[in-house]
Amino acid sequence: MTVIRSGKIPYDTEVLLLCGGAGTRLREAVKDRPKPLADINGRPFLDIIIDFFSQQGLKRYLLLAGYMGHIMQEYAARKKMEMRLDISCVIENMPLDTGGAIKHAEPYITSDVFFVANGDTLCQTNLNDFYQYHNKKNAMITMLLNRFSGTEDYGKVHIDENGSVLSFIEKQVTPGKGYANAGVYVMNKSLLTEIPGCTKYSLEKELFPSLVGKSFYGYVIDEPHLDIGTPERYLQANRCL
Repeated sequence: MTVIRSGKIPYDTEVLLLCGGAGTRLREAVKDRPKPLADINGRPFLDIIIDFFSQQGLKRYLLLAGYMGHIMQEYAARKKMEMRLDISCVIENMPLDTGGAIKHAEPYITSDVFFVANGDTLCQTNLNDFYQYHNKKNAMITMLLNRFSGTEDYGKVHIDENGSVLSFIEKQVTPGKGYANAGVYVMNKSLLTEIPGCTKYSLEKELFPSLVGKSFYGYVIDEPHLDIGTPERYLQANRCL
């Protein structure tokens, strides 16, 4: 049961980190480990993500792993000892994609509202403001958005003046202005009833388009997001961090 603190993120709120992808585009640069554990100036990228969430008061983590899951499990056990965090690893036995991975982890999710973030993406913004916006809107899910970069590598989102999502187009070249999906979400556990179990299911390609016109909101920030999904962006991350 989530314990509410007025004006703050409840202390037992969980963070689900999507770490199951095979990272095929980054494979030439990172061969021996899952993509979220790619080395950034001597540290796993996932360390930097967890540090960011932890510094804003979040202490409970579920790592949703697949590819090289045993390495992710060892990482979780080590971080639990080093940082004294409540951190666990949920391993899928078959590729389930982003939505399927969250559904697979449902029995382990204890907070009514939780964060979801890609394990290869960092966006440094005020998470409490993001969380409170989600609550104020009485949303089922709220997506962190930043200015559209013109690339087809991120989902493109249109919202109305109230922040309600009008359209979501995943990784396609489309004309006009919009916002880019920054890969961080606040989600209500009740939303998991919309995701089928025991099957491959994508948040970006299947769930998000189906939620347009429902309690689906975007939260726009000025901070850019940084990801390590390609060798070029991985090198950029090493320079920036």
